[in-house]
Amino acid sequence: MASTELLAALASAGATAIVSSVASDAWQSLRDRVARVLGRGDDRQEVIQGEVMDKVREAILQASSTDRPMIVAAQRERISALLAEAMAGDPVAAEETRSLIAEFAPTVDIESVSGGQHAHAEGDAQQAVQYTGVQTNTFKRD
Repeated sequence: MASTELLAALASAGATAIVSSVASDAWQSLRDRVARVLGRGDDRQEVIQGEVMDKVREAILQASSTDRPMIVAAQRERISALLAEAMAGDPVAAEETRSLIAEFAPTVDIESVSGGQHAHAEGDAQQAVQYTGVQTNTFKRD
């Protein structure tokens, strides 16, 4: 059995992936899987937990921009507690939570990136600088 600290960290990471995905195209699939994890094999509990996930999503999406950070934090804590409880008595729930994180955390998009950069090259030096995203460079010396 994993340590309490490890389960708490896993629950927190799972909750972050879940609340970060409420507006994504993957939400319905994620919602259903989370409901299964939290329902722990009980069909009735799966329905109830699915409704909980619907309320989490609704609370986040309906929050004003001023209240959104507080609402997201509260919903993240709510889900983290539910996941921690499910994992405490069921190692399969911990594995499912790891799987959810691996699958759904990468769907979180960065809304905005800001910052500054400065690059300087002299002589035969070549450089390529990119702040975010993917970049492939090929330098050839003539």
